[in-house]
Amino acid sequence: MTDDGLRLKVNEVAALIGVSVSTIRSWEKRYGWPTPPRTEGGHRRYGHAEVEQLRALRDEISKGRSAQRSVVLLQQLALRRRSRYVERIVRAAIATDQDAVIDALAEAEAALNVEEAVEGVVIPALREIGREWEHGRCSVAGEHLTTGHIQRWLGTLLERHRPHAPKGDILLCTGPADYHSLALEAFSLLLARRAWNPLVLGALTPVASLVDAARTLEPRAVVVVSHMAATRRPSVDSLKAVASLEGPSIFYAGNAFAPIRSRRGVPGAYLGADMTAAAGLIDRKAAGQPAFI
Repeated sequence: MTDDGLRLKVNEVAALIGVSVSTIRSWEKRYGWPTPPRTEGGHRRYGHAEVEQLRALRDEISKGRSAQRSVVLLQQLALRRRSRYVERIVRAAIATDQDAVIDALAEAEAALNVEEAVEGVVIPALREIGREWEHGRCSVAGEHLTTGHIQRWLGTLLERHRPHAPKGDILLCTGPADYHSLALEAFSLLLARRAWNPLVLGALTPVASLVDAARTLEPRAVVVVSHMAATRRPSVDSLKAVASLEGPSIFYAGNAFAPIRSRRGVPGAYLGADMTAAAGLIDRKAAGQPAFI
């Protein structure tokens, strides 16, 4: 993430850390360690966080551990580290300490790759802050200020990672009755990392507005998110309206669709709760989608 412009090719990383290109590719294929972003042409580019992940794996293997055991160990260490960032952000929200929020985000950005920071820090922190607010331990001011800082942080990263020559546009919005779009903005960053151009319409997007945007912008995919059972039906209306265009690939996500029965008759593909896996699914399906009909 914050990597001083470091974006290395795999052969450059191999020379830097003394590991063969084939070994690096094997680690990624077998264990998903690391998951570097790709260029518009599909080529891997390694930043500081990914290089450090590879260096750490090399060092653990040199101690006599197998690659598989080393990855498990490093994943456990990474989980504990991400948890510490989450705790810092939540404590800062409760204390209405803006500087502490900014510092925690900056440190997470420097130490983790985008997927880890988004899915392992930001999303859990937002959930926990919501719980603290519900129990009266976090004020509205603390919650709003913290989410505001996170939103600006995500926006800065999105513009940094937005591709200059994207594979296509992807339209994202919540359903017409859903108010919260911050997770959607976080998800758009993962799509930008895969060389797509995410266009976020945001919360409370009316069906007619979504259809008009889809017709005008001709995206390769549309994503609709709904968070509660009470707001699911209007979101399904949005999905059905877009499906009638017979153009983009259609995806949906959110807690409103978590129960299997809630997905019956819903057009499109359910993305699940794993943001990184969801971004990968959209990447594969949208890449094979022809231009808007």
